[in-house]
Amino acid sequence: ALITTAGFRDVLELRRIRAPQLYDLFFNKPDPLVPRYLRLEIEERVSAAGDRITTPKQAELAAIVENGFEITQEIDEELKARSSRIRV
Repeated sequence: ALITTAGFRDVLELRRIRAPQLYDLFFNKPDPLVPRYLRLEIEERVSAAGDRITTPKQAELAAIVENGFEITQEIDEELKARSSRIRV
């Protein structure tokens, strides 16, 4: 799983919008490193200088940790699904 600032969950999908095959209409982007359902958001903000503007709430972090077992099961299912698509 990936924990990120609220509002930035889809940054991995958006990337830099540079397509290596700019004019290839059939180019397929690779899958993101972390599937969307495993990207978790927390309320926190950091300034451009690196100072914490808003710190994460302990209850929010505890909820993520408590849900870790469920997330682990989802990761296992995702890996099984991906491995079944791999042809050697």
